Amino acid sequence: MSGGVEMIASAVVQRVAGMLGDIAWERLQLLWNSKEDVQEIEGKMVDLQVMLSYAEKHSRETEDTPVQHWLKKYKVCCLRHG
Repeated sequence: MSGGVEMIASAVVQRVAGMLGDIAWERLQLLWNSKEDVQEIEGKMVDLQVMLSYAEKHSRETEDTPVQHWLKKYKVCCLRHG
């Protein structure tokens, strides 16, 4: 009878180990994807910074009211959330 118990215990351990492996794999995939997401966001932030610098320079050189208005709104938003 102990052979049957050992087989059942072994099957349970294998099943639990498989489930834990699946969970670990899902977590690793989430971590990997978040790293790619962060890199993508960083790239977009650099693009935004370049465009903001250009817009700010342009708004000082001209009377471009829409650009000045947009920059003011962006700066207020950054101050609230930054």
